[in-house]
Amino acid sequence: MTHKRKLTFVTMVVLFVASNLVEAGLELNQEPPPVKLIGEVGGRLDGTAWSSSELKGVVHILMYVDPDKVKINEHVEEALAKEQYPTE
Repeated sequence: MTHKRKLTFVTMVVLFVASNLVEAGLELNQEPPPVKLIGEVGGRLDGTAWSSSELKGVVHILMYVDPDKVKINEHVEEALAKEQYPTE
């Protein structure tokens, strides 16, 4: 993917997320209402409901790294591992 295409993609994602936040009526520094997924709209593999309230106090980290630069965030990964955060 070229730099221009990556920039366009990132811009589209940011605009999509921002427009959904505005549409949802979310405000900065305010806790959003919990989201529940159950039945046809989603849930757990065992069929039980999932609630976003389960994420309170939990940090999820998602990093995308260009395959050609896989070691660029190695220092971040090492620092996170050193902290020994719980995985569940």
